[in-house]
Amino acid sequence: MELQVNKWGNSLAVRLPAAMAKNLGVYDGAFLQAEVLGTGHVRFQAAEQPMNRIRFVEALRNLNPQVKPTQTISKDELSRY
Repeated sequence: MELQVNKWGNSLAVRLPAAMAKNLGVYDGAFLQAEVLGTGHVRFQAAEQPMNRIRFVEALRNLNPQVKPTQTISKDELSRY
């Protein structure tokens, strides 16, 4: 597949056709890993996405599902410490 290189600010950019993006499993805002394999050859693969708040909470919950949540503390009680 032939892709066109265009100027984007001071950089150069390549647009991924929708079918290629779907095949790579990437979306708007996703990250790609690029590796130059040799003269004229580049390999792309989807990068692990950075941690956001939702993924962070899911990761915490999956650490040990048998740990019970702690008791809630009121603001007044917390201010005593």
